[in-house]
Parts: sequence; C-alpha cells; structure tokens
Amino acid sequence: MRGRTNNVGQVTLTANAASTVVSLAKGQLSKDSAIIFDPLTANAATELYGATMYVTSANRDVANKQFTITHANNANADKTFRYIIVG
Repeated sequence: MRGRTNNVGQVTLTANAASTVVSLAKGQLSKDSAIIFDPLTANAATELYGATMYVTSANRDVANKQFTITHANNANADKTFRYIIVG
C-alpha cells in the first residue's frame, strides 16, 4: 500500500434528497468510528461548514458495512467529498 490506508473513499451527496447512503467494500466501520469529510467543491464546503451534514451513531450500520449521511435537501448535484474513517 506504500504508506497509504484503505479507510478512505469519495461520495457525492444525493441531490433532491435529505440523506445519502455510503456502502463500504470492507468492514472498516464501527459504532465508535470517526468519519471525517473533506469537501471538494464550493457547494460541498457550504454543506459541511453550514452544519447541515452529519452521521449519527444510529446511522452507522456496521453489519451491512454502510453509513447514512443526513444533509440538506436541495438540487445541488456537486456536493462531493473525500472521507476517511478512523477507529
């Protein structure tokens, strides 16, 4: 892996919806994990720093290897983030 980790990914929030499900290929998620987002577009930064985006403990589905992001429901289709899961 040349010094890299396998607990990263990229997601674009679903336009005209209030949530987005992220499916993971590996079991890299636990109820205690921290999910950290890095916005890649201006609309993504507005979403993150506007405090309308979050992942609750209840929305971390370890058994099915996925988590659900709650976010603002609007037509912006370019809210793209890289993310890292720690822990």
